[in-house]
Amino acid sequence: MRIDWKGAIIPKVNELLGSFSYRPTLRQIFYRLVAALLIPNTEVTYKSLSRATVDARKEGIIPSRTKSEPAREEIMALIAPMTLLTICLTSSGTWLGKIPGIH
Repeated sequence: MRIDWKGAIIPKVNELLGSFSYRPTLRQIFYRLVAALLIPNTEVTYKSLSRATVDARKEGIIPSRTKSEPAREEIMALIAPMTLLTICLTSSGTWLGKIPGIH
């Protein structure tokens, strides 16, 4: 099966990007395309999708992440410490002593 990345898949990727209220991961887009039977579920196809989306961003076909849109790593850096603190504070008092700076 020959995949028409520029003519068929990248326009569908753009459509999918517009359907999310956040910036989805490549994996989320990949599985949506697989579920729609547009591409096969293979590692080779996943890597090809990655290359095709990189090329499409460079060509301005797919919008790049904006400065106001935080990267996943930035979000996780903010959420992870808050989640840990919430777990510790809502658990038994013995956990509180295990957090540096909290006595």
